Formats: sequence, C-alpha cells, structure tokens
Amino acid sequence: MTNLSKVKIGLSRLLAVAVAVATVVGGLGLSSSTALAATTTTFSANTSLYMSGPEITLTIDSGSEADSLEVTATTFTVVVSAGSTFTVRYPGPTPGNLANNGGLATCNYSGGDNVIAAVGPVTATFTPAAAPVCNTVPASSGGGGGGGAPTAYAYLLSGPIDGGTYDAGNTVSLSWNAGGLGVSYAKLSLSINGGTSWTTIADQKPTSGSVSWAVPSVTTSQAKIKVEGTNTSGSTMASTISTATFSIVGAASSADEDEEIVVPPVNETPAEPDPDSDPNIIGGFSAQSALNATRSINTDLDITPAAEETDVYCVSGSLIKSADNSAVYYCGADGKRYTFPHERIFYTWFEDFDDVIVIDAETLARIPLGGNVMYRPGRRMIKIESDPKVYAVTRGGVLRWVTTENVAREIYGDDWNQMIDDVNVAFFFSYTIGEPITEADLGLF
Repeated sequence: MTNLSKVKIGLSRLLAVAVAVATVVGGLGLSSSTALAATTTTFSANTSLYMSGPEITLTIDSGSEADSLEVTATTFTVVVSAGSTFTVRYPGPTPGNLANNGGLATCNYSGGDNVIAAVGPVTATFTPAAAPVCNTVPASSGGGGGGGAPTAYAYLLSGPIDGGTYDAGNTVSLSWNAGGLGVSYAKLSLSINGGTSWTTIADQKPTSGSVSWAVPSVTTSQAKIKVEGTNTSGSTMASTISTATFSIVGAASSADEDEEIVVPPVNETPAEPDPDSDPNIIGGFSAQSALNATRSINTDLDITPAAEETDVYCVSGSLIKSADNSAVYYCGADGKRYTFPHERIFYTWFEDFDDVIVIDAETLARIPLGGNVMYRPGRRMIKIESDPKVYAVTRGGVLRWVTTENVAREIYGDDWNQMIDDVNVAFFFSYTIGEPITEADLGLF
C-alpha cells in the first residue's frame, strides 16, 4: 500500500528548496537539503516534517521560529535566534529519539510525545531515530538507536483525561502500546488512592490494543491508570502511570481509600447498531441510508468474530501498523488484518490517522491477511478507468450503475460530478455488479 503518513510542509518563505517528492498523503517528504529564508520564519500552524531516512514524521509546533532550517534524509539543523523558540516533537505512541548536538534535553516526554524546545540563541543538529527513549526504563546512551532490541516501553494512548470527572458506569476507551526488550504482554491497572495500591483492569493483553472500560462504582478524586509491559512470567519490564489524577463519582463510598474494589471486566467488542440488511441493494438509493447500513468495515465485509480458541493479536475495529513500515491495516473481528488498496478508500472510513496503533513487526507478522477494504457505501461513486459507467457503492461491495445525471444529482446533489473516483481495474475484482439505479427507482419522472 502507498505510504499513508500524513505529511505536509507549510513553510511561509522558502529561499531554496531541493526536495524529493514522496508518494504520501498531504504533500512533500523532505529528503534533501532545504533552507528557510535568511530572515526569521514563524510557523503559523503545526507542520509535519518527513524524514525519509528513518521513515518517520516529526511535528514542528505552531508558533515556532527559526532563522534557518536545513533538512537531509537523516538529520535536520535549526538556527534559533535570541528571544525565539523552536519546538519539535516526535508524536506517540512510540516517541523516538530526537538526539541532538545542541546541548538540549534528549528526553522530555509530554502529552504522549517526545518534545524538545530549542531556545535561542542556539544552533542544534537533530538525528531522529525510531527507537523510543522516553519511558520508565532508562534508555541506553547515544543517539541513533543502533542494532539490538529497543528498550522496553509501555504507553497509555487513550484513557481518562487528567483532571476530568467520570460517573460510575461511563465507558472509556483505553488503548495502549508496549514492546521492546523482554515485553510479551500488556497489563492495565486502576488506583483510587493516587497510586498507593492498584487493582487490575486487564492482564496478559496483546502488546498493542484497546478495550472499552466500564468505570467502577467508587467515589474518589485520586484515580490513576497504569499500563505495564510484562514478560512471559508476568514481571514488569516497563510501565507508565498517568501524570495527573482524575475523579470518579459513584454510589459506593471510598472513605477508606485502601478498601478493595471490584473492577468490572472490560467489554472488548462493544455492540454497534447495525441493521439486518442494506435497503439500498435494490430499488431506491440514499447515500445517508447506505452509510447508516454500513457503520463499520466488519459490517461491510461481513466479518465474523474469530473462534474462541484462535489466537488474536489485534483489537477488532482498530487501525494498526508496524513501526518500520508505513502501511496501515484494519483489524477485523476475525483477528485478520485488511488492506486499504489506496488512501482514497481509507478516507471514506476514517478522517485521519490519529487512532492508528503502532505494534512491533513480529506481532504484525502473526496477524494473517484477510483481504481488501472497499469504498464505504454512500461516500463516493466509483468507475473503472476503462468504462464510462459510474456506480454507487452499496454494502458488501455491490455496485449499482447510476444510469442518468438526474439520478446522480438526486442522490449526491449538484456537485455529484466531484464525487467520483476512478478505480484501477486491478482492484475492481473485489466488487460485484448489482441492479442499476433508475429514475423510476427514485420517483423521478
């Protein structure tokens, strides 16, 4: 699959640019030297910076200022004048090493990212590496993170907001990523006394995944979540505890904060509303109805849950990728990974890549391929490059020929001709041809 990293560069003033255009979503991948104008450039928005050597994407924070920025495939050098600040981050879930020769802190873990702020006057050269360094287990010294297994790490990717308040019975998504030297499983725990004692939420889970957690019936203002990376014996190799506390309001009293509580089991496959069938397969067609009838890829592909005895290494409905490859997959209910043939299909199902979970290559290799994801019904119309017919997509990849412009306009509005994607014939085998949509089907006479 094409690299799906969201990469864009938005520098307001470029004096000299020599770039290699990468096949990525959103813009340019800088792999050869790039220089800002001699005067100070201010980044008016968060700007992604793609490093083609290690194949990673960094983020330059909005408001950063730099007198010059030179980028190669493996390093970038920034010059920051007195009174200015340039902030760069390596986003989670496994923030990498932003080693530099400018005397700046090399491990500043904040909000799920490895962050370095260069305060002028300073000139710093960064050598980013994918090996994570910001975790509870001390990282090895040195910059690029050479051979061998990376240091053990464990991160909570989503969960209760620090300082937030949750009612008992609320459902909160907990997702995590763990891995590195000696890590085989992940464990999640809850404390209602600021970390003095812990109660297990989930244990021996895959190193990357997510669960739907029912908030227990307790009352506390000192709740914390911990995620641990454990070995095969259950020993903790790395852990991360939420930095601030959150509150739970429930029926049970927690006057004695050492009182043992019972944490309800997680619901790993929350029920999702789904009609028995798609009414758009024959007769009339409604784009919104087609969307409502196909709320997930599991539904569209009619993926059934894996048998209980089957080993499953990803969470149904999640997006996954390995740290050393840009390809993003959908994890089906059957525990298989499904491929997006191209990014246009991805964007009919998801708005962005914020929820992609990074797992180690070994775990990804254990997940068998299940097939291709198809266009989400109701989002776009498609056509084969060699065929003038335009088709509406319905559940299960059934295509219905849109017979006239009036039909297309009735379904998709006056901009219907901007709602068509050309599909390479190589991917067209995934679809089947159904009944055409006529003006009579829509009540147009």
